[in-house]
Amino acid sequence: MQTLIDNINTKFLDSAAYNDVGGRVFYRKATNPDYPRIVYSIITANPDNVFQRKGESVLMQFDIFGADSAGDAAVNTIYADLRTLLDDWQITIAGYGTIQFTWQNTVTISEDIILDDGSSGVVHIAVDYEITYQA
Repeated sequence: MQTLIDNINTKFLDSAAYNDVGGRVFYRKATNPDYPRIVYSIITANPDNVFQRKGESVLMQFDIFGADSAGDAAVNTIYADLRTLLDDWQITIAGYGTIQFTWQNTVTISEDIILDDGSSGVVHIAVDYEITYQA
């Protein structure tokens, strides 16, 4: 699984989504409290075996967080750039075969959080991708 995470990290580097959040893209938890940011993690992983081929189906969530004070346009740009980056992305990794990213759903959440600058409110967009492969 670490190989998949490493490939996702590489995909983000120098992308529009990466630049939109000032490079604040994290796996599992943010190590920087600043907004905006993207935090992604594995939600579920299930076997996806077909005949003699072993595989997996992984649901991965990419969470976009942005301060309300920055406005909807900023978070919507990050969302659009994330979708452009990952929708239908295919990569081939030794030992895994071809890995396919398929967008599943998006949920928008408003969170009432007091930020360091005294403002309140964080927009949270959760974007789920199914990642499938068969080795």
